[in-house]
Amino acid sequence: PCLFRQAAFAALEANSKRWTLAVTTPSLPGIWGALRSHLGVAVRTAHALPKDIVCLGTDAGLPPLPAVEVRLLRAGNASAAASQLCEILREETIKLLQLS
Repeated sequence: PCLFRQAAFAALEANSKRWTLAVTTPSLPGIWGALRSHLGVAVRTAHALPKDIVCLGTDAGLPPLPAVEVRLLRAGNASAAASQLCEILREETIKLLQLS
C-alpha cells in the first residue's frame, strides 16, 4: 500500500473532508495523466513535480499532511560494494532533495 495514499485518506477522515476515490494507478505517469485530466488530487512530494501540475496545500482547503521520511537501510554485514553503493545513494539523494 502507498504511504502517500494512506496519509491522504487519514488526513481527509480526521478533518471530516468528504472524498471519493476516482483513479487507482500503479504508475507515476498514470497519476500525472489523471491530474492533467482534472480527475482529482494526489498526494506526492513537490520534488520533480511536472511544471504543468499545480501544488495545492492547506490554503486550498486541504488538510495538513505528515512529514515524509526517507530511509536507506544497510545490513551490518553488507559487502564493501553494497556499502559503497549505499553511500553513493545517500549522497545523491541529499543533493537531489537538497537536504542537510
